[in-house]
Order: sequence, then structure tokens, then C-alpha cells
Amino acid sequence: MDRAVASHLISVEPDQLSRYAAVALLLKPLIQDIRRPVRILEVGSNELTLLRQALEPLAVELVRCDIEDVGFGAEDFVVIEPDRKLPFSDGEFDYTVAVEVAEHLPKDKRRDALREWARVSRAGVFFTCPRGSGEVIEAEERAARAYLVRRGISHRWLAEHARFGLPTPRELELLLEDLGLEFRVLGNRPLAEWLPLLLICEELTEESSAEVRSRFHSFINGRGSFFASPRSAYRNVYVCFKDPPEARRADRLW
Repeated sequence: MDRAVASHLISVEPDQLSRYAAVALLLKPLIQDIRRPVRILEVGSNELTLLRQALEPLAVELVRCDIEDVGFGAEDFVVIEPDRKLPFSDGEFDYTVAVEVAEHLPKDKRRDALREWARVSRAGVFFTCPRGSGEVIEAEERAARAYLVRRGISHRWLAEHARFGLPTPRELELLLEDLGLEFRVLGNRPLAEWLPLLLICEELTEESSAEVRSRFHSFINGRGSFFASPRSAYRNVYVCFKDPPEARRADRLW
């Protein structure tokens, strides 16, 4: 299923591209024959707009939302309130996408979030998160220590991972089953690659020129490999369907 990276995305930081490219490669076959602009909600988008770019050239109406006002006045951005229902109607979007969001939620809030993501979608939910296993937690701890040594401050996002605890595959499977969603799980970014690449990319960000970073990112991304075994990956991609026949159609298309 891996494909070459579009030229306009080739220089994006590899781990950012990896997660969005994986979602796009799985989503595109499901929406390419819809004869209207496909409506997608991205939850927790931060300031990134990579999803829209990764789905090109398909016609997509993308709405982004986050609890922080990082939309810079964009018309497609909505500020949402934490621990509240999403301000959208049932089935308002064809799909909901949440890239690296679940691990930033307290464990007791994850079910409600997944339920909301499913409620506002017509067909289903795509979400990614680090795989909550001992080896992934250890790798993140090493990354956090390295960041603290270099910068003298804690890594904001890794600190949240540690505070809330990474979702385990079993935890998420039970939640999805309880919500009545049929789901598929694919691994993204081998753990053996994730840690060294993170350390190199952070060092390049702090010490090198934009040209050097772009050349390195392009070299890594040019391999076009975004999937791994769910048992050896740093993160997993969860594709959740509200309708079992839609899941079967996805199996055929992939």
C-alpha cells in the first residue's frame, strides 16, 4: 500500500509526514468515487494543514478544530471546548480524523472523545496514537531525557504522554468494541526507526540550516514506506467503521 510521497510534501519532517501519509493512503480509496466534495473533520489539528495537502487532488471540505486557538483566523478552523460535545450535528462529516490526539486525553476521557468523533461522522473515524507498550514508553522516556539535556526544559507533548499514560492497544480495542465500531489496526513508523529519527531531526532543527533539514527530510521521505507491523510500530493507525459493510469495502479496496 505504500506509495511515493507527493513532491510538495517530500521535505516535511518525516514523523509528521508519516502519520498523515498513512491516514491519507487509507482514506483516499474510500472517498475517491464520491461525486461531491468529501466533508472531513480533523480534531486536534493544531496549526497543521498537512491532511488537506496529503489528500490532494481529491475534492475535500476540511474543517479543523482544536481546544487551542491556533487557526490564525482561518475560516475552516473551529475552537472547541475541552470535555464538551463537539459543536457539530450527528453525521455532519463523512469521516473524522484525529492524528495523535488520544494520548493527550486523560484515560477516563477517551471513551467520550471516541464517541463524539464517531457521532459527528457518517461513515467512521481514523485516528492515530503511540502504541502503549513497555518498549514504546521506554523510547519516549529516552527521547524526553535527551530533549531536557539539550534544551533545559521538558518536551511539552512527551510530558503529556507520561502524565496521561499512552493508550494500550487492548484499552482502545475494548473502547471501540463497546462503542459498536468495527475497526482495523495498522502499524505506522517502526519503533526501531522512530527514536533515532526523532533525535536526528530535533538536532537538525536546532543546529542546521533549513536547506540541510529539507535535504535530510526528503531523503528519508523518499523511501515512501509508512506502514509497519502493529506489534513493532511506534504508533498505530485505527480505522473505525460505523457500518460493517463499509469495513468490508475497505478491505477490498486496500
